[in-house]
Amino acid sequence: VGAVIGALGAFPVQRGKGDKRAIGAAAQHLKDGHVLGVFIEGTRSPDGHLLRPKPGAVMLAHACGAPILPCCITARGGGLPRLFHRCLVTYGPVIQPGELGIEKGTPSEFRNASRLVMDRIAALREANLREFDRERRPR
Repeated sequence: VGAVIGALGAFPVQRGKGDKRAIGAAAQHLKDGHVLGVFIEGTRSPDGHLLRPKPGAVMLAHACGAPILPCCITARGGGLPRLFHRCLVTYGPVIQPGELGIEKGTPSEFRNASRLVMDRIAALREANLREFDRERRPR
């Protein structure tokens, strides 16, 4: 399985440890012009609900001058997607590095920028849940 995942461009990350090797690989990936998928919460949600954002994704985007494309995966009812059940994957408008409000690179700037990204993801989630509600209503 590891060989297949590696062939797809993925690389292992030691979560919660400030994995310098993974951060370096991610930065190089972005600098080479490739796309990088990151869960801004630092992990996948165990129940489908949004978690508090971590600053790592925003710090990486800022350091590399990379734009951020907010994405939200939403299952019907807002829980975890289940096998063979419908879910919506939606993307918001791209957030350019200059829109993040990071000037000095302070921890508070990174926290605020992370919240901005999470707010955009939350808006996508709410729109997805409304879409599921519309589908359930009798016509």
